[in-house]
Amino acid sequence: MQSLLASHQHIEAFLLLALRACTWLVLMVAIFAPLEYFFAVRPARRFHED
Repeated sequence: MQSLLASHQHIEAFLLLALRACTWLVLMVAIFAPLEYFFAVRPARRFHED
């Protein structure tokens, strides 16, 4: 029973770490994607004259 409880704690710690990493990833994308769009070195053309 002791080992089952210990492995359960490891799984909880791993899931918490994974959730924290995903949260940071979402925050970084939410910050840097608009910055890249507005301050791009070479802005992409949205409409082409064909």
